[in-house]
Amino acid sequence: GGVTLIYTVRPQRVITAVQTVGNTVLDDPDLAREIGLLEGTAVDRTQLDRAARRIEGLYREEGYYNALVTIDEKELEETGAVVFRVREGVRTVITAIRFVGNNSIGDDELDGQIESNVKSLIFRKGLLDNDKLEDDVAKIVKYYKDRGYIDVRVGTIITPSQDGTEAIVEFVSEEGSVSILRDVKVVYADGDEGVYTPQQLVGLMPLKPGSIYRDELLRRSLEAVQAAYVKMGYADVKVSRRELRAQDGTNQVDL
Repeated sequence: GGVTLIYTVRPQRVITAVQTVGNTVLDDPDLAREIGLLEGTAVDRTQLDRAARRIEGLYREEGYYNALVTIDEKELEETGAVVFRVREGVRTVITAIRFVGNNSIGDDELDGQIESNVKSLIFRKGLLDNDKLEDDVAKIVKYYKDRGYIDVRVGTIITPSQDGTEAIVEFVSEEGSVSILRDVKVVYADGDEGVYTPQQLVGLMPLKPGSIYRDELLRRSLEAVQAAYVKMGYADVKVSRRELRAQDGTNQVDL
């Protein structure tokens, strides 16, 4: 009824050398700063993958959004050398930015929220940067939610030219409806009922029942309630919120 347990121990391979190949736009010292000190250390797949992604990020900053960095597995296995193979691709510039599905908010308003720009005499680079596009999507979502569109969804569609040097970027929005705050209820932890009444807490909130459910006002409301408790000496107060959607199919929300 017993078992024999065998532990098989294999020493980690030590990295004998680090090299980058295929990089013509960025030189070896630039990439070495992103890779860090690997020579002489044990092979750590997580660290190697992170180094490869950092190199790709460096290329994206220069407009090479299709850059791909891989590790030569055969070389690593046979000699212990880490060789980062870089496929740079081509630099891509944005020639047009379009907004789709924004029926309630104008193009100019949304364009004022993003950092990505079209190549021009003013913005000479106009480079396509995936990280910047992700930030732009988050900013557009925030802009909508601050106006009551709490169910908004935003994505991007990138249409590159045949040679990959140019691209059209579309920000696609599914707005949903403007949500209205129907009611505010206050739930206390045990023993906390005597500090403020629900009416007092609701009175502190800039977000009132019947008003548009704006994210900015919601944030300020939570801060106002928390600040009120801090003033009374409750430095460790925690204020959380939960949204309850109306079940009648309307756009009303209980907080």
